[in-house]
Amino acid sequence: MDQRQRLTPQMAGGLASAAVLLLAVLALAAFVVRDAEEERITGEAAVDAIIGAVERQDISALLDRVMYLETPCSLAPLPDPVTNIEPPSCPAGAADSTMIPVFMTGSCEGRWVTAEGVLATFAERLSDPQQVYAVVRMETPYNFIVAQYRIVFGRPGELAFPFSGHIAVFDGAIVQLATWCDGVREQFLTLEAAGGEPLFVSPDLEIESPIQAGGS
Repeated sequence: MDQRQRLTPQMAGGLASAAVLLLAVLALAAFVVRDAEEERITGEAAVDAIIGAVERQDISALLDRVMYLETPCSLAPLPDPVTNIEPPSCPAGAADSTMIPVFMTGSCEGRWVTAEGVLATFAERLSDPQQVYAVVRMETPYNFIVAQYRIVFGRPGELAFPFSGHIAVFDGAIVQLATWCDGVREQFLTLEAAGGEPLFVSPDLEIESPIQAGGS
């Protein structure tokens, strides 16, 4: 008596479904591993998470990391003679010099925005797809903001004037988001000249750096 089991259409269909499911699981696993590798850009978890959010245009994730600073408001704001930055206007009912929570942003010149203006700021800066071109570690104050890391980003393939974005990170929080009046390459070189230590430099910048040269 033949003990071999005949493969029925139902069994064949089940095996095909199982094979498709297995391939889907393997593909998902490969995607997860690849995605995790892509997000380990600097080795600093908070910085890498911010980089990923910038390139995904995930404004909600970025807003969750915003840290507000407190500064005195003004009923008649005038530019500071040293920084050329105007103090924030006092909200309705607040007395002159009341300390209020603000966030540093700006285009070319820095400016303070209150919590109400932060969403619009991020939406404006990240309205187009962005690419992170460089990350530097920087312990000294730069542009009047103390931060540990500076992330330089811009539109893919657009390295020259007039656009480059800049995010400052302190203790895993975003303390500044701005657009500077120079290109991505110039912004990176400016940060490096000011004492920034490159942690990541995109080959697209075409700049010889310790990272690209194989140094530490």
